[in-house]
Amino acid sequence: MASFNQLNISTIKKNAAFTLVELVTVIVVLGILSTGSVHFISNSAKGLVDSAERQALASTATIAIEKVLREVRRALPNSVRNFEDDGNSCLELVPILHSSEYVSIPIAAAETKFDAIKFVTASGTESGYVAVYPNSINSVYSANQAISTNKATAGVVNIPGPELQEILFNGGSLYRFLTDSPGKRFFLVDEPISFCEDSNGRLWRYQDYGFHLDSTSSIPTSGSDRLLIADSLQQNSLSFNVTPAQLQRNAVVRMSLIVERKGATSEQVDMSQEVQLRNVP
Repeated sequence: MASFNQLNISTIKKNAAFTLVELVTVIVVLGILSTGSVHFISNSAKGLVDSAERQALASTATIAIEKVLREVRRALPNSVRNFEDDGNSCLELVPILHSSEYVSIPIAAAETKFDAIKFVTASGTESGYVAVYPNSINSVYSANQAISTNKATAGVVNIPGPELQEILFNGGSLYRFLTDSPGKRFFLVDEPISFCEDSNGRLWRYQDYGFHLDSTSSIPTSGSDRLLIADSLQQNSLSFNVTPAQLQRNAVVRMSLIVERKGATSEQVDMSQEVQLRNVP
């Protein structure tokens, strides 16, 4: 009886052990599963990183376009134009600071001031160049046309009468406009600004360089008069297209660009957007 029990226990112990083949098989299977799991996790993480980088590129393109077109929306009528500076695409406009209607403006003879309906948020300190009936690009950028050569400042509210303000040319300077506005509308505007791409794929905003009939080679290339908007554009990918207003529709500005991520795996985002110019002279 004892010999039988000893034999049974020995047989059980022998059957419970692993053979070398079984052990090798288990190791191979676990290796395959581990390799597949590592590849799955690695690819998932890489996909997540790539997706985040694509989203960052798209955000860069969206922000760059929105910064430009937001200023285009407040451009003086007929002041938006595109040109090339040293082979780089540029868009230029004159930004509106304030607008209202005038009672009368100097046309027959030069004057130092004129009366206007007060601005919506009048404080008596509004200042800028005076623009009256800018009906063409030439009238905006040529001297002694639709925009005064000197700045003017709004006077005290309710003087010379209720809801009125005097608009006085700075330093007592004189100016007269060539034509009246059919809607008696006038604008206080700032100096022109431009958005240009450089040869390194960077988008810049330029300001404080004055009015020029042709702004080519007039924009500042250094200093505080330029502001970086985006720095990851594909070279020569920026383009502006200005479609003039017609009887059936307003003027349209179309901007397109390509933002790219440089490196071992190049990623690109191509984006374009249009905006209507709703201001009228």
